[in-house]
Amino acid sequence: MSLLKKQTVGAGTSGGGGSNDASLIITDVTNFDGILSAADTTVQVALDTIDEWGKTTTDHAVLLGQGAGNPIISTSVGTNGQVIVGSTGADPDFASIGSTDGSITVTEGAGTLVLEGTQATETQLGSSELATDAEVLAGTDSDRPVVPSSLTAKLGTQTDHGVLVGSGTTAAVTALGVATNGQLIIGSTGADPVIASVASTDGSLTVTEGAGTLVLEGTQATETQIGSSELATDAEVLTGTDSDRPVVPSSLTAKLGTQTDHGVLVGSGTTAAVTALAVGTNGQLLVGSTGADPVFATVASADASIEITGGAGTIDLSASGILTIVAETGTTYEFLLTDVGKLVTCNNGAAITVTIPVNADVAIPIGSQILVTQLGAGVVTLAPEGGVTLNSRGALLDTNGQYATVACVKRDTNVWLISGDVA
Repeated sequence: MSLLKKQTVGAGTSGGGGSNDASLIITDVTNFDGILSAADTTVQVALDTIDEWGKTTTDHAVLLGQGAGNPIISTSVGTNGQVIVGSTGADPDFASIGSTDGSITVTEGAGTLVLEGTQATETQLGSSELATDAEVLAGTDSDRPVVPSSLTAKLGTQTDHGVLVGSGTTAAVTALGVATNGQLIIGSTGADPVIASVASTDGSLTVTEGAGTLVLEGTQATETQIGSSELATDAEVLTGTDSDRPVVPSSLTAKLGTQTDHGVLVGSGTTAAVTALAVGTNGQLLVGSTGADPVFATVASADASIEITGGAGTIDLSASGILTIVAETGTTYEFLLTDVGKLVTCNNGAAITVTIPVNADVAIPIGSQILVTQLGAGVVTLAPEGGVTLNSRGALLDTNGQYATVACVKRDTNVWLISGDVA
């Protein structure tokens, strides 16, 4: 509206006498095209029009316009979660959102509204354009969903328990026949695989088929079978240079050489065949030979002091009762370990001293016996080395003349018994 100056209102334009009556103040209606119109010719009328604009509104309601010169009105008050919904040629109003097919879940609150797609566990209708069977078969659509009938078009006619096989990108899946117990699916170049049973053409495998099981076993060692590995050569068997390939009997013979019945086998180095010794006779022993093969030999006693009896797989050794004579001609002598069981003859015109050694020097076994004879004119005296005790009747330790014989028996570590022709 046109602005009126205070003094203009105060002076008045009509009625005289300086009246301040707003109904007498003329307005300029030239630009009235909003709340006010050309009918609002005075200030009072204009104020009444403005007052009417808020008169028909409701607390918390949304205000609605009614065109130029008409008062503002309001909608009804909305409840929790309602929204303003338009109506062609009429006032909009509050309304609740709903899902006619249940595909949307609506949760209304005070000043809030939650919209959620229905969960996959709940029944709902699709809201997308569906793919065609052709598109399902060819896989040419990546946006539209598939209905069961189109899925059937892709999966083809299925056989109960049958294995499904692809048929390219534009054809339906096919199904093989149903396999029987233990059968396998075997590939076929350029064609569908086939269901077949496993078999061993040469009998080297035992095949046991069961419901959902297949057991393959190598033929037992008690059954005839053909080898399935590359064989080692005789040269590789002899040198031991192959650790993967098996050996046939002829190669084993090459390694073991010519065997003698009952003969003892002897190695011939790492690259030659094993050899066999001649067969030993009763009681023979295998005796080593430096740098050569051992040999069977008969045990013999060079001085006949040992009796040897050989049998089939047995040998008996026993003393023969024949004494070995150790002839001494000097004036001194000390027992040796080799004197055990022998006769030591002392033959000298002068006196002779025979020393019996301490066990720490010569470890003659306890129970050993050594005979001493005075063969010449010189008397033989038995003398103990330090630490040795000699026990004799009357403590006599000399021989009683020419040809007198004395027995010396070791009865403890360093204790000897002296008996015989002593003086």
